[in-house]
Amino acid sequence: MKVSAQRLQTGKAQKIKNGGGIKSLGTRLVAYIVVALVVILSAKLVYDGISYYNHELRLSSTVRLQEVRKLSSQSQEVFGEANTMVRGLQMATDLYMKKNPAENRDRKYLEELVFNTFEVDDNLVSGLGAFFEPNVFDGKDGELGRYGINLTKKDGKVEASGLPDFSGSWYAGVISSGKASITDPYQTSYGTTATTLSYPINFNGKTIGVCTVDIDLKAIANNLEKQMSADMSHIEIISNTGKYVINSEDLALIGKDAFGVNPKIKEIAEKTSKGSEQTAEIKIDKGNALFMTTPLPIAGTDEVWTYTIVDLKDNFVDGAKEMVKLTIIINILVIILISFIIYFIIKKMVSKPLTLLAGGLRKYAEYDFSKHEERQQLLPYLKYKDEISEIVSSASSMAENVKTLISTISNDAQNLAATSEELTATSQSTLDSSNEVSSAVNNIAEGATSQAHDTTDAAQNIQDIQAVVENTAKMVTELNDAVETINVKKENGQESLKQLMQITDKANQAAQDMTVVLVEANKSADKITSASEMIQSISDQTNLLALNAAIEAARAGEAGKGFAVVAEEIRKLAEQTAGFTEEIKSVIVELKSGTQGAVDTMTEVGKTVEQQVQSADDTQDNFNQIAQAVEISEEIIEKITSSSKNIQDGTNKIVGVVENLSAIAEENAATTEQASASVTSQTQSINDILSASENLAHLAMELQEQIAKFRL
Repeated sequence: MKVSAQRLQTGKAQKIKNGGGIKSLGTRLVAYIVVALVVILSAKLVYDGISYYNHELRLSSTVRLQEVRKLSSQSQEVFGEANTMVRGLQMATDLYMKKNPAENRDRKYLEELVFNTFEVDDNLVSGLGAFFEPNVFDGKDGELGRYGINLTKKDGKVEASGLPDFSGSWYAGVISSGKASITDPYQTSYGTTATTLSYPINFNGKTIGVCTVDIDLKAIANNLEKQMSADMSHIEIISNTGKYVINSEDLALIGKDAFGVNPKIKEIAEKTSKGSEQTAEIKIDKGNALFMTTPLPIAGTDEVWTYTIVDLKDNFVDGAKEMVKLTIIINILVIILISFIIYFIIKKMVSKPLTLLAGGLRKYAEYDFSKHEERQQLLPYLKYKDEISEIVSSASSMAENVKTLISTISNDAQNLAATSEELTATSQSTLDSSNEVSSAVNNIAEGATSQAHDTTDAAQNIQDIQAVVENTAKMVTELNDAVETINVKKENGQESLKQLMQITDKANQAAQDMTVVLVEANKSADKITSASEMIQSISDQTNLLALNAAIEAARAGEAGKGFAVVAEEIRKLAEQTAGFTEEIKSVIVELKSGTQGAVDTMTEVGKTVEQQVQSADDTQDNFNQIAQAVEISEEIIEKITSSSKNIQDGTNKIVGVVENLSAIAEENAATTEQASASVTSQTQSINDILSASENLAHLAMELQEQIAKFRL
């Protein structure tokens, strides 16, 4: 251990002597400061970048939102012009019909009116029409069943087309609601994509037709694309039902579902249709994009569509990215410049004096405390009165103090060597005497420990007996509770059995009464049978008499015809009486059969009830025997409880005596063990003193050898 410590100190001194592993403090300070600057400036850079990024994003969003409002306003004007066109046609049609009765109305006038209205269009309208319910315009619809004018524009020319399907919402919905509406985008029969704005034609408080204007959505999309800024991605207009009305990027999407592209589009469209502008970031095929929406109310209807400008997010932040790059370059240059300045300052004020101090301390590590060159070079730094000057002064004072200390230690080491030799001889004599005392005390301690163990085992056995007695008392208590529960159940069972016997007696009496009633009913049925047989006999006689009367009437000729009729009626009544008699017999037979079955059943019931009465009596006897057994059990349990209590009291007294005896034995053992431990500890202490005195003598010799290395 001492050799290892000496080698460690020698190794450290050699490492310091060679300067291995030590870096310049000035370089490290510069590195720390540069790292701190990098962290601070990087944090500032991140903050400035985020701030500028957010500012640029807000500014660009504000500018773009203004453009959205402007373009939305222009789109409103387009739909407004279409609304003005169809509204003017509707009003002119209403006025014409009010001024002219049906027989005076001229279809050619209405056709010219529609054609002239269409001529003023600026190519954003692809169709115009007026359509009526059957026979309401002039009553001359004929085979077609209804009258309508449908003008379309193809290749810049206006021409008449056939009547469209009237089941669509553009017509049927307006007729039923009486309100103007606009349809979702659809593909027209003349090759373009359009939406139809419909106005109702009202006459005498009733909707009799519809005026329509078809708005060419592709033409509007091309017009909007010309008005877009160069950095815009595309424009979308979405209907309330989620269909693309306009998509300037892909005209093929017009009429397709927009809500299915991304659920967030549906969310912002629903909020926009309620009148609020929205800005949301949504991922599309080209990357993250900003969707900026504004409401687009359709003139003349309750519809509010969503007007949207879609921009790629990168277009908003290009300026911010360039600013962040410039800031990074400037911060790097600032860090380099500050690092050079700090390096030269620290090298002159800190690094050089510390290098001299390190050289001086290296000499001290080599046991050289004499005056050397480094101490002379450090003297100028004492005038600065700073931390370096204090370190130089302290190092010089330390060298002088160490020299004084080493001289003192050398003298004390010699005295210590002599004293340690005397202590070693004394400790050896004391150790021999202590070993003899320790042997005697150990023998006493072993006897006391054995006695304590035996007493403890006896106490444990008594405690086990006591636990058995307590468990027995507990089980007797539980048995007593169980007997009491049986007694309660027995009382309840006897009460229930008593009620059962009462109910059985009532049931037996009711069965007997029912049997008497059924027997009487059977007798009455026999009487009815006899009466019906008598009626049958009278009926047969009446039938015979009627036959004889008919024969006599026939003999009487014309004079007996009335009597013959009466005889025939009597015969028929006799036959009916015979039929009714047969039915009565059949019913009586069924009645007798049923009553006889009921009598048999009630007889069986009576037997069953008698058996129940007998079983109840037997059960009553069993309950009485249980009650006697319970009373005997209670007496036995009381005797067991009393015996268990006496046993428990005696056991408790034995436990107390054994526990006292065990405590005394344990106390004796503990006291003896303490004495043995004290003697053993004393012996060990003497051994330690002996070993320490030997080590002390050795250390005194080593100390003298080490002190001899110093040069003072």
